[in-house]
Amino acid sequence: MGGIVTLGTIPGVDHSIYLLVYGIVALLLIAVAGGVFYVFNVMDAKNQAIKINNGWIVPSFKQSLQHLYDKAFPYIMTAPGFVLLIFTVVFPLLFAIALAFTNYDLYNSPPRNLVEWIGFGNFLDLATVPIWQNTFASVFTWTIIWTLVATSFQIVVGLLLAVLVNDKRVKFKKTIRTILILPWAVPGFVSILIFAAMFNDQFGAINRDIIIPLIGGEGLPWLTDPFYTKIVLIMIQTWLGYPFVFALFSGGITKYLV
Repeated sequence: MGGIVTLGTIPGVDHSIYLLVYGIVALLLIAVAGGVFYVFNVMDAKNQAIKINNGWIVPSFKQSLQHLYDKAFPYIMTAPGFVLLIFTVVFPLLFAIALAFTNYDLYNSPPRNLVEWIGFGNFLDLATVPIWQNTFASVFTWTIIWTLVATSFQIVVGLLLAVLVNDKRVKFKKTIRTILILPWAVPGFVSILIFAAMFNDQFGAINRDIIIPLIGGEGLPWLTDPFYTKIVLIMIQTWLGYPFVFALFSGGITKYLV
């Protein structure tokens, strides 16, 4: 716990990042083991005291084990997933937040140098240093556009396809549903590689077979111009995300029709 406060005292010996990691893990263990279990222990003691005052007979050790198995089995089975969730989601998030309040960068990194807590210094730089102002504004704007546009396209495409497929005039519904949901079964990195080849500026099928025959020239710079690259990224995310939305809406529409 002391390491997360000081982040090391001897350059070249203490590793500030390791100390930060150990400190966060210690805090998580204290919060879970010392906090959650203590609260449940106090609540259980209170409930048993109330039962004893009402004439409840304390069960034997064997009966307690049987009761524990019957009641706690779901929690025992989900505990490994809960622990995995803490160390794959909660821990990286806390580490990233904590690192944002330090002076860690490319030129000030352990083990040669120690990392120090600087409070809101990095956030003040985002608001006052011109280069960081422009970078932050650009990245933040693109993040908002990405989130809104990509999510909206997924919902629109998934809903439109679900409505069309579930129309009474459409035949072979099961076959069409299977085809439309196939992108969900293909690993994401495979789809990304395929899109990268399709939108390649020199030999991609999009430029060679669609854009050049229609408008001529050398095609569009899909992977070299930031604007067109962002369009491709939104298209990829739409392709990866619409099958889930399609399955969701299709199931709801089918249930409604039945």
